[in-house]
Amino acid sequence: MISLRRLGIALPTLAGAAFIAACSTTDLTQPVASRATAIKDKDGDHRNPTPCPMDVRVVIDRQGNAVLEVRSGAYDEVTNVATPYGKVARVHYIVTSASGALLADNEVKVAPPNPLFTTSITLLQLEKQDGKKSTTPAVRFDATDKVVVTATIDRPSEASHHDAVNDANNLAGPCTATATAIIVKPADLSVTFERVVTGGTNLPAPGFGTADLGSTQTFSLTVTSPIHSLGTDATCSVVVALDGTTVTNPQIAWLTPQQLHLVSQGSQTCQFSLPLTNPGTVKITATATTADDPNPANNTAFGTIIVGTPDPTITTDVAVNSVELSVNGVTQPSLSTIPVGSTGNYLVTFINNSTHDATTTCTVTVGSLAGPVSVPLVNTPARIQVPAGR
Repeated sequence: MISLRRLGIALPTLAGAAFIAACSTTDLTQPVASRATAIKDKDGDHRNPTPCPMDVRVVIDRQGNAVLEVRSGAYDEVTNVATPYGKVARVHYIVTSASGALLADNEVKVAPPNPLFTTSITLLQLEKQDGKKSTTPAVRFDATDKVVVTATIDRPSEASHHDAVNDANNLAGPCTATATAIIVKPADLSVTFERVVTGGTNLPAPGFGTADLGSTQTFSLTVTSPIHSLGTDATCSVVVALDGTTVTNPQIAWLTPQQLHLVSQGSQTCQFSLPLTNPGTVKITATATTADDPNPANNTAFGTIIVGTPDPTITTDVAVNSVELSVNGVTQPSLSTIPVGSTGNYLVTFINNSTHDATTTCTVTVGSLAGPVSVPLVNTPARIQVPAGR
């Protein structure tokens, strides 16, 4: 497969200009933050347009313990920021299994009312025994269980905001809302592993292609946490093997911290460099380790790179594969004409026909029929790496 490397160049207006491109080969484990948010309606009031806003979720830890959280207002699990609106005064929650069996039916008066109410969920087998309800604890809360919450919230009066415009539409006083709880679980992290190619497209694991003996390559491990996950800390680690034998001191240099904190829907990256000091097949295994992951199997990825000695009799053969001109996002039929008042963007694609990697420095020359002209250029990037055969 042939992969192409690209150089983007932006040029301002150059009517009748000539263009020449030449290359010389050479993260919920942290405390919840609260903030008061003024939400205006059409009258300019600072009342919440939602009649009875609340956020309901069940947080399950690794041991299977479940805690019900009921918040007035809103909550952002990505930033871990709560925006309270009033106080929770009463909570009634019903838990049913995936098959519809009733597991819990509890009502709690919150005294004193609070913007956040939390309680451990205790499941009971509620079928009658001799005319009485059983108090025998059922199995632990399961992520497939359903929790429906009805809560009474004491909303604040607009006068408490000291900026009321129209008290007639004031939504102050108690309100009742019903919602199905979001189930929040320990993060099932996943990873993607790549060889970093300067100025080109990274090579995804497991095929990292070839590299020259004595070169230093950069690799990137991206760790991702799914939606509705608890925040967690992860540690990146790497194991290197040469021709099937583990290398005891691979001389890895970490370019970013090995310690990461992942929030719900979060993504963090560990990056490191590795000098290739011996020829052969190098297998690089990267792992993100966290104590709370329920499925560590997808926390590891590996890639293989073939390290060889460049043949001195073979010269590097990097060539321009194509040149494209676009103006305002529209590809132009001609490479030599840019409309007056516009900026032209040239995209140059290169291909390496060699059997070893090459690093290429790109230069741009601009001229006109009347002779050389001074034109500001934006090169992205000016130096690129092109793996062998790509």
